[in-house]
Amino acid sequence: MSDPFAFLQGPARWVVFLVLVVATVLYSIALGNQGEKLKNSVATQKVVSLELAWTQDRAAAIIKTWVDDSKLDLAKKQIHWDFGFLMLYPLAFSLACSLLARSPKGLGGPIGFVIAWSMLAALPLDATENIFMLRMLNSLGQGVTKLDVLGASLAAGIKFVVLSAACGYILVQGLLLLWKRVFP
Repeated sequence: MSDPFAFLQGPARWVVFLVLVVATVLYSIALGNQGEKLKNSVATQKVVSLELAWTQDRAAAIIKTWVDDSKLDLAKKQIHWDFGFLMLYPLAFSLACSLLARSPKGLGGPIGFVIAWSMLAALPLDATENIFMLRMLNSLGQGVTKLDVLGASLAAGIKFVVLSAACGYILVQGLLLLWKRVFP
Protein backbone atom coordinates (compact mmCIF):
# COMPACT_ATOMS: atom_id res chain seq x y z
CA MET A 1 0.00 0.00 0.00
CA SER A 2 1.29 3.44 -0.85
CA ASP A 3 1.72 6.43 1.41
CA PRO A 4 -1.06 9.04 0.99
CA PHE A 5 1.53 11.74 1.69
CA ALA A 6 4.24 10.48 -0.67
CA PHE A 7 4.18 13.87 -2.41
CA LEU A 8 5.62 15.46 0.77
CA GLN A 9 9.33 14.84 1.04
CA GLY A 10 11.89 15.31 3.78
CA PRO A 11 11.39 18.13 6.28
CA ALA A 12 8.21 19.30 4.52
CA ARG A 13 6.38 16.29 6.00
CA TRP A 14 7.29 17.36 9.51
CA VAL A 15 6.50 21.03 8.93
CA VAL A 16 3.06 20.18 7.53
CA PHE A 17 2.50 17.71 10.38
CA LEU A 18 3.39 20.28 13.06
CA VAL A 19 1.18 22.94 11.46
CA LEU A 20 -1.73 20.48 11.28
CA VAL A 21 -1.28 19.34 14.88
CA VAL A 22 -1.12 22.90 16.25
CA ALA A 23 -4.11 24.00 14.17
CA THR A 24 -6.08 20.88 15.18
CA VAL A 25 -5.38 21.37 18.88
CA LEU A 26 -6.25 25.08 18.83
CA TYR A 27 -9.41 24.52 16.78
CA SER A 28 -10.41 21.64 19.07
CA ILE A 29 -10.04 23.84 22.16
CA ALA A 30 -12.11 26.60 20.55
CA LEU A 31 -14.86 24.17 19.50
CA GLY A 32 -14.85 22.56 22.93
CA ASN A 33 -15.22 25.89 24.69
CA GLN A 34 -17.97 27.01 22.32
CA GLY A 35 -19.83 23.71 22.55
CA GLU A 36 -19.71 23.53 26.34
CA LYS A 37 -22.86 25.70 26.47
CA LEU A 38 -24.76 22.95 24.61
CA LYS A 39 -24.11 20.38 27.33
CA ASN A 40 -27.10 19.53 29.49
CA SER A 41 -28.77 16.53 31.13
CA VAL A 42 -29.96 15.19 27.75
CA ALA A 43 -27.08 16.33 25.51
CA THR A 44 -24.39 15.12 27.90
CA GLN A 45 -21.76 15.03 25.15
CA LYS A 46 -22.73 18.35 23.53
CA VAL A 47 -23.07 18.05 19.72
CA VAL A 48 -21.68 14.50 19.83
CA SER A 49 -24.93 13.54 21.57
CA LEU A 50 -26.83 14.49 18.42
CA GLU A 51 -24.22 12.87 16.16
CA LEU A 52 -24.79 9.55 17.91
CA ALA A 53 -28.48 9.89 18.79
CA TRP A 54 -29.41 6.78 16.71
CA THR A 55 -33.19 7.23 17.26
CA GLN A 56 -35.68 9.90 16.29
CA ASP A 57 -36.93 10.20 19.86
CA ARG A 58 -33.44 10.75 21.26
CA ALA A 59 -32.55 13.31 18.56
CA ALA A 60 -35.85 15.14 19.08
CA ALA A 61 -35.26 15.24 22.86
CA ILE A 62 -31.77 16.68 22.39
CA ILE A 63 -32.99 19.33 19.96
CA LYS A 64 -35.92 20.20 22.25
CA THR A 65 -33.53 20.98 25.12
CA TRP A 66 -31.54 23.29 22.87
CA VAL A 67 -34.72 25.03 21.70
CA ASP A 68 -35.97 25.36 25.30
CA ASP A 69 -32.59 26.76 26.40
CA SER A 70 -32.40 29.13 23.37
CA LYS A 71 -29.27 27.29 22.20
CA LEU A 72 -30.46 26.15 18.76
CA ASP A 73 -28.51 28.87 16.94
CA LEU A 74 -25.41 27.97 18.94
CA ALA A 75 -25.82 24.31 17.92
CA LYS A 76 -26.04 25.33 14.27
CA LYS A 77 -23.01 27.58 14.67
CA GLN A 78 -21.07 24.74 16.30
CA ILE A 79 -21.82 22.44 13.37
CA HIS A 80 -20.91 25.11 10.82
CA TRP A 81 -17.57 25.64 12.60
CA ASP A 82 -17.02 21.89 12.52
CA PHE A 83 -16.76 22.07 8.73
CA GLY A 84 -13.45 23.87 9.28
CA PHE A 85 -12.28 21.35 11.87
CA LEU A 86 -12.90 18.43 9.55
CA MET A 87 -10.35 19.92 7.19
CA LEU A 88 -7.68 19.59 9.89
CA TYR A 89 -7.92 16.57 12.16
CA PRO A 90 -8.27 13.85 9.47
CA LEU A 91 -5.14 15.15 7.77
CA ALA A 92 -3.24 15.41 11.07
CA PHE A 93 -4.10 11.86 12.13
CA SER A 94 -3.54 10.46 8.65
CA LEU A 95 -0.15 12.11 8.38
CA ALA A 96 0.80 10.87 11.87
CA CYS A 97 -0.02 7.29 10.81
CA SER A 98 1.92 7.79 7.59
CA LEU A 99 4.98 9.13 9.40
CA LEU A 100 4.98 6.22 11.84
CA ALA A 101 4.43 3.68 9.06
CA ARG A 102 7.47 5.07 7.20
CA SER A 103 9.73 4.67 10.22
CA PRO A 104 12.46 2.13 9.47
CA LYS A 105 12.45 0.94 13.09
CA GLY A 106 8.70 0.45 13.29
CA LEU A 107 6.50 -2.50 12.50
CA GLY A 108 3.22 -2.57 10.68
CA GLY A 109 4.05 -0.15 7.87
CA PRO A 110 1.37 -1.49 5.52
CA ILE A 111 -1.20 -1.37 8.33
CA GLY A 112 -0.23 2.22 9.04
CA PHE A 113 -0.74 3.19 5.40
CA VAL A 114 -4.16 1.50 5.33
CA ILE A 115 -5.17 3.40 8.45
CA ALA A 116 -3.71 6.64 7.04
CA TRP A 117 -5.83 6.27 3.90
CA SER A 118 -8.86 5.26 5.98
CA MET A 119 -8.45 8.30 8.19
CA LEU A 120 -8.92 10.50 5.13
CA ALA A 121 -12.44 9.04 4.91
CA ALA A 122 -13.24 10.92 8.13
CA LEU A 123 -13.44 14.12 6.10
CA PRO A 124 -16.47 13.17 3.96
CA LEU A 125 -17.98 11.17 6.84
CA ASP A 126 -17.83 14.19 9.16
CA ALA A 127 -19.23 16.45 6.44
CA THR A 128 -22.09 14.00 5.85
CA GLU A 129 -22.90 13.83 9.54
CA ASN A 130 -22.87 17.65 9.76
CA ILE A 131 -25.28 17.96 6.83
CA PHE A 132 -27.70 15.48 8.41
CA MET A 133 -27.51 17.28 11.77
CA LEU A 134 -28.17 20.65 10.15
CA ARG A 135 -31.18 19.12 8.39
CA MET A 136 -32.46 17.97 11.79
CA LEU A 137 -31.93 21.38 13.36
CA ASN A 138 -33.56 23.20 10.43
CA SER A 139 -36.65 20.97 10.23
CA LEU A 140 -38.23 21.84 13.56
CA GLY A 141 -41.73 22.29 12.17
CA GLN A 142 -41.67 18.97 10.32
CA GLY A 143 -39.89 16.92 12.96
CA VAL A 144 -36.71 14.88 12.85
CA THR A 145 -36.65 12.19 10.16
CA LYS A 146 -35.35 8.67 10.59
CA LEU A 147 -33.07 9.14 7.56
CA ASP A 148 -31.41 12.21 9.08
CA VAL A 149 -30.84 10.53 12.45
CA LEU A 150 -29.51 7.29 10.97
CA GLY A 151 -27.42 9.14 8.37
CA ALA A 152 -25.75 11.28 11.03
CA SER A 153 -25.27 8.39 13.44
CA LEU A 154 -23.89 5.97 10.85
CA ALA A 155 -21.47 8.55 9.45
CA ALA A 156 -20.36 9.51 12.97
CA GLY A 157 -20.08 5.89 14.09
CA ILE A 158 -17.87 4.92 11.15
CA LYS A 159 -15.80 8.08 11.62
CA PHE A 160 -15.21 7.25 15.29
CA VAL A 161 -14.20 3.66 14.44
CA VAL A 162 -11.62 4.93 11.93
CA LEU A 163 -10.43 7.60 14.37
CA SER A 164 -10.09 4.97 17.11
CA ALA A 165 -8.03 2.77 14.79
CA ALA A 166 -5.75 5.72 14.01
CA CYS A 167 -5.36 6.58 17.69
CA GLY A 168 -4.61 2.94 18.51
CA TYR A 169 -2.03 2.68 15.74
CA ILE A 170 -0.36 5.94 16.77
CA LEU A 171 -0.21 4.83 20.40
CA VAL A 172 1.07 1.31 19.76
CA GLN A 173 3.50 2.26 17.00
CA GLY A 174 4.70 5.30 18.96
CA LEU A 175 5.33 3.21 22.10
CA LEU A 176 7.08 0.56 20.03
CA LEU A 177 9.41 3.11 18.46
CA LEU A 178 10.08 4.68 21.86
CA TRP A 179 10.87 1.22 23.28
CA LYS A 180 13.29 0.50 20.44
CA ARG A 181 14.98 3.84 20.99
CA VAL A 182 15.39 3.32 24.74
CA PHE A 183 16.27 -0.40 24.45
CA PRO A 184 18.00 -0.78 21.06
